[in-house]
Amino acid sequence: MIRSFLQANRVGVKKMLLTEYNETETMAMFKEEGREEGWKEGREEGREETLLENIRNLMDGLKLTARQAMDILKVPREESPGRAAEAYR
Repeated sequence: MIRSFLQANRVGVKKMLLTEYNETETMAMFKEEGREEGWKEGREEGREETLLENIRNLMDGLKLTARQAMDILKVPREESPGRAAEAYR
């Protein structure tokens, strides 16, 4: 019974065997993709935190408003409302 199935589906069986699923390789690929995504997110969060710290430092050190500090740091105006609120925390 199995022999007749394998003979009847010889091409499909050979193709399947040649493209065998390798769980170890697949898991390593997913792990690397996740790691890269995490690094990217971490860098973005770090940039955000550094920008907010720079805004606060300018506000405290030079007695500037959040808008003035963001203008000096060239923060685009469309990004400023959320950043201004964060800077005051």
